[in-house]
Amino acid sequence: MKFLLAREGSGTITGDWGERRFRMGDLMLVGSGLAIGGAPDGTATTSTIFADKDYVMDQVYWRYADVLQDRTAAETVMQRAFGTGAIMIRLNGPLAATFAARIDEIERAQTMREFHRMQAAFAEVLHLLGQLLPWSPAPSLRTLTHGIAAMVARRTATRPVRSEVLQVRNAIQCDLAHRWLVAEMATTAHLSRCGNYSECSLSRWACPRSPSWACCAPRRWPECFVTPR
Repeated sequence: MKFLLAREGSGTITGDWGERRFRMGDLMLVGSGLAIGGAPDGTATTSTIFADKDYVMDQVYWRYADVLQDRTAAETVMQRAFGTGAIMIRLNGPLAATFAARIDEIERAQTMREFHRMQAAFAEVLHLLGQLLPWSPAPSLRTLTHGIAAMVARRTATRPVRSEVLQVRNAIQCDLAHRWLVAEMATTAHLSRCGNYSECSLSRWACPRSPSWACCAPRRWPECFVTPR
């Protein structure tokens, strides 16, 4: 994902969504995998934060954990938020200066390899964004779960899962405390160890992902052209 702040000048930003005008103080959020470019009116200066989509999704999940059932629900929220591919927010002068200061702090912390300072500054950026984004009323868990089930069904409609894979998954869910070896999982695929899987607890498990982002120092256009990450 990309967070672009126009610090000086004005111009046009182009992408898969078409063209949009920008001016000093505008903040644009661009979904992952989208290429963007632009043309300034003379000269313009922008600052860009590149953020890993999974890391941002994890932050959304923990911020709204009282509403979102799991990280799949957080992904659904992000997909709806970036349905057009990009969001443009017009900031007033003081707020634009605050965003610029946080971006500069991320850049300094990255240069000094100070991970926690960088993460704290980025968390402040997300905190400010949470107050600016045009959120719709929170859906009920029933509605959200129905939407997630439909999305999962669409994803798996053309990807049948082999029964052996399901057996291994169910076995792991039945005994999360056990340290599973590859040989054991291979055996489980042919010989059940857990008994009736339908009675097992469906506790979720996941491996932690390391956050990653990068901050691009202010640069002059038209040299600034961002490619998909």
